[in-house]
Amino acid sequence: MGQVVRLRLVECLGQGDATPHELADELGLSQQNVSKHLQVLYKAALVTRRRDGTNVLYSLTDEAAVGVLDQMVGRVSAQIAELSRLAAHEDRDRPRRSGASEAE
Repeated sequence: MGQVVRLRLVECLGQGDATPHELADELGLSQQNVSKHLQVLYKAALVTRRRDGTNVLYSLTDEAAVGVLDQMVGRVSAQIAELSRLAAHEDRDRPRRSGASEAE
């Protein structure tokens, strides 16, 4: 789950079953790239696949995967907010430089 693409795939599959082509279109990625990541998720038993005519549909094995994704997004969002707060505080405390140097 460390790859952003895999997190995004789990997020998309949380909305319902999809083919690699549909997922590639949704994420703006190549179908080959999406298929590679789906294979990793399949081997990790996070997604299942089934044939529907000529298509292969992927779905989440367990809705708990969506919960894990939500927790991870929540943690990352909290970290980003804290970093933004620290950066704003640091910027506010930094001395301002005048447009012209004092040596001139």
